[in-house]
Amino acid sequence: MEIGRQTYHIGFILPDRADVDRVHAGLVADRAALSGPPAAMRGGWLFYCTAPGNILVEVGWRPG
Repeated sequence: MEIGRQTYHIGFILPDRADVDRVHAGLVADRAALSGPPAAMRGGWLFYCTAPGNILVEVGWRPG
């Protein structure tokens, strides 16, 4: 759970940056509730979406 938020925050770290872009494109096609396109944040490449139940989901890639 992320401190200061009123929803749970779970994350999925994917093996490649391109995987993040593919997942995002699929969610766009499915009209998911997205925060925006993937972007460079906190040393990675990621985006957020909101799942049913108001659960915040992070999908990202981190180098290394």
